Amino acid sequence: MENDTFVAEDKVYALWWEGPFTLEELHSLSKNDEVLPKAWTIYSIYSDHPLYGKNSLTYVGKSRDVLGRLKRHRGDWWYGKVHVASVYEFTNWKNYHGQKHGDAIIIPEEDKYYKSEEGKVISRVEELLILGLSPAYNLKNKNTARDSSEYRLFNWGFVGDVPREVSSRFWIEDIPSKIEQE
Repeated sequence: MENDTFVAEDKVYALWWEGPFTLEELHSLSKNDEVLPKAWTIYSIYSDHPLYGKNSLTYVGKSRDVLGRLKRHRGDWWYGKVHVASVYEFTNWKNYHGQKHGDAIIIPEEDKYYKSEEGKVISRVEELLILGLSPAYNLKNKNTARDSSEYRLFNWGFVGDVPREVSSRFWIEDIPSKIEQE
């Protein structure tokens, strides 16, 4: 069995994670930069949880406006730190580090429901992260990752508790039954 048959079909994305930040620190970082807040489209929230423990990954989300979304989370249940990620189409190992925020996949402002190609990519990345990481407060999207069935994510930077690779081949496909058929 050749591994190339699996990898060639994958849609591979690199996520550049930054943090951990408080909401105030994020606001300060983005104050003088137009591109930075738009490039942050995925976020992971860390907070105390009775089962997962202190400062645990408890939520993964997506947004065109991460700062605005986090302000809405803050009053409900979140008071900890957050990591934010920019998503890039992965091209090769030489370019995995040092990408500019302007090269990130940015959701168009008019795309309120993630229907554009960029919006669909960000939605599928979020769904796969939720499926693979099972954060405590993500009640939605745990069963919708089927659309991410050909996605492979490489996580770089300050990833927190996010693994370096999350692959739909591991989380979605039924690999043992395919091996038995051969």
